[in-house]
Amino acid sequence: MPLDLELLQSGDNREICQAIQELELLRRAQDVVHGFIGDLYIGDVRIVALESIELLFTRAIATCGNIQEIWPLLGKIAERQAKNFLKKAFRRWERLLGEELREPDQRLAVPENEPLEVLRRILAERLHMEVFDRDAVVNALIAGAGLDAIEQCLLVEHIMDGCTQREFSERHGVPLKGLGGRKDRLLYKIRVFVAAGLPHALRAPFWRFLRRNR
Repeated sequence: MPLDLELLQSGDNREICQAIQELELLRRAQDVVHGFIGDLYIGDVRIVALESIELLFTRAIATCGNIQEIWPLLGKIAERQAKNFLKKAFRRWERLLGEELREPDQRLAVPENEPLEVLRRILAERLHMEVFDRDAVVNALIAGAGLDAIEQCLLVEHIMDGCTQREFSERHGVPLKGLGGRKDRLLYKIRVFVAAGLPHALRAPFWRFLRRNR
């Protein structure tokens, strides 16, 4: 029997369960969420996806004009929920780790006009390297922060090599609109990954560096 939109909009539990199963809504939501938060928070992907489905049927379903609109609507909700999750995760780490040590670490004592050198030393220590090795750092960030294919290219070509967003869009056939958001999510993932594994003595210098050089 075809799904009944009116029953879904009235909150009929049986019809909602049928819709979740027939339209594979959990898989759809999980795919979207995972695309944003990656493997770094793999245990939260299902939770955020389920929250997205709940919002779909408690708040947003009334805006659907037909059954076919449910999938794209859920995709938008899941994307928004994933973004909110990343923002909260980053703020939580910044709150928990950012003020643990107020005194600067002497190993990072370099002139204030050399922020990149500070960052290189922090990354090298975080990844247990004697000296900064760009390729090794990139590979570690890709693996540790759970970056997807586009985020990997953004990290290397846009953030590290300095190509513009327009150049990146044309090179990879990715819409220019939305690249800024992708970059923000990429940076959230990297910041959390780096901060979570830093020795206590380096966490405060790392957060101070970010605040000064955002």
